[in-house]
Amino acid sequence: MAKTGHSANYEPGPPARGQLAQWGFFDNYGYHCEMGVDYRVWLVPKDRAFKPNAEQIAALANALREGGWVPQPDAGAQRSNLLELLPGGGPIEGKPFRSEPFRETPFEPSWVAFHSDHELVFEWWVNDATQSHVQFPFTFLPYPESGFTYFGVSLIIGPEYFYETADNVMPFPELETQCHCGEQLAYQTDDLSGLPSQRIRAKCPKCGSAFDVSKATAEIMDVFTGERRSVAGGLAFRFSLQIDAHKNFPSEEAAFRRYQLKDGIHELWRAHIATPYEIIDTASGGTIPLESWSPVES
Repeated sequence: MAKTGHSANYEPGPPARGQLAQWGFFDNYGYHCEMGVDYRVWLVPKDRAFKPNAEQIAALANALREGGWVPQPDAGAQRSNLLELLPGGGPIEGKPFRSEPFRETPFEPSWVAFHSDHELVFEWWVNDATQSHVQFPFTFLPYPESGFTYFGVSLIIGPEYFYETADNVMPFPELETQCHCGEQLAYQTDDLSGLPSQRIRAKCPKCGSAFDVSKATAEIMDVFTGERRSVAGGLAFRFSLQIDAHKNFPSEEAAFRRYQLKDGIHELWRAHIATPYEIIDTASGGTIPLESWSPVES
């Protein structure tokens, strides 16, 4: 069951209590699954229109590196780069992007500002936390006997709203993503490696009015129990700090409830982004690999 942008009438059936709420994704789930569920944790501003300035973004990126939450560019067992997503009129597979490795020098606000005219993703992927000399971002290793300590960290910034739906995150009703003039502001971009598959325009192209997605409400389901809660702004944002556990998370509910981000992650947000935030977690099926995108020469 691959993740798609669900229609407004999408209604998954309820999961069994104590089993991951993926409605039949697997019977014997573990970190070793070749197919299955990807688990991600998103820190997003409560004011969904909020977008930090270049100084804040550079400070957070530097603090992540200095605190050992993400690897240095020359570390082993990791890959890290900057993605600058360029405007494109078709599906995301054909949307051009620029990718460049991070430099060893600290991130400068001027460098961030230069690259942030378009969507910008700081992306770190750690294959082995020990070899990469970084901290594991969650409170414990779910499968210590495996030796697996992989995870990803991303800073996602854009001029428009990134708009994520998942198997536990319902879409906004269509009327709630329309401008008052009747123009539909949500559009599909398809899927890529942990990035939201849709966008919502922050400014109406028809009448020029600003759009505040915080006024829209989406239902988000607990990934184990299926219990629903209404969330203003859903999982739409112009900035997010995302921690990607991929398939390295507990399959039993009791352990999963203890599987939280370490306090240091929250402290970095409070110190450098300094705006109220909330945490939304998602569980979803497969993604389109980076290789299917269309790079352009820098």
